[in-house]
Amino acid sequence: MPENDLDSALGIEGLELANETEADLFHWQITLSENELTVVASYQQGDDSYAVLHDRSMTWDLPGSPQYLAVHIDRNQPTGTFRYASKRMPLVPLAQQWLAARGCPVSTLRARTDLGPEAADAKTSALEAKLAASPGRYKILDHYTDDVIDYETTVLLRDQHPTAAQRPFRVLVEKWDFDANRYTLREGCFADAAQAGEWLEDRSTPLPESAVPSTAQARPPLPGIPPRPGGPRR
Repeated sequence: MPENDLDSALGIEGLELANETEADLFHWQITLSENELTVVASYQQGDDSYAVLHDRSMTWDLPGSPQYLAVHIDRNQPTGTFRYASKRMPLVPLAQQWLAARGCPVSTLRARTDLGPEAADAKTSALEAKLAASPGRYKILDHYTDDVIDYETTVLLRDQHPTAAQRPFRVLVEKWDFDANRYTLREGCFADAAQAGEWLEDRSTPLPESAVPSTAQARPPLPGIPPRPGGPRR
């Protein structure tokens, strides 16, 4: 796919939004931010288009705002219209997970490899694969993206799988090392949300990690955020 080919990824040329509510959302999320959007991953199947976009404009939004946008387009060629659904997500695999729940085959929604940092190790790739392939398993409780000081994203999840009953609260920490052009993603397990919150505030002890099942199939490294132009930040 040509760099940042948003039109090709969405596949909506010559079509109009099916209703006013979705038209307004599309205007605010896509039209006004078109120059700030980068296609991280995309897939088309029949009348459906699925895409993960990185929105650079979110660095100027509320501090900690998620910078990825998961987009599902449902075309109706006979009527010349399309439906638009989207969800802002803090991490690429969580955006992929949301799209998988809407019918996108996980194995087809591979992230581009020419953007930003790459996964630093197999543990990162395996955890990303597990998250992306688990629609409906996790409930996002809180998240924060820091692209100013620590260059990391933290996410608090509740794991609803029966095997996680004893320690259902998950903390994801994605840290970027732009000097090495690498990033890591780690998962910690906690018995309750309070413990998870305390760890995030204190961080004086190692993250109580959960082993990724050996059956999880590692996928090609997923990129972190695309490089941003220099200049002032918030």
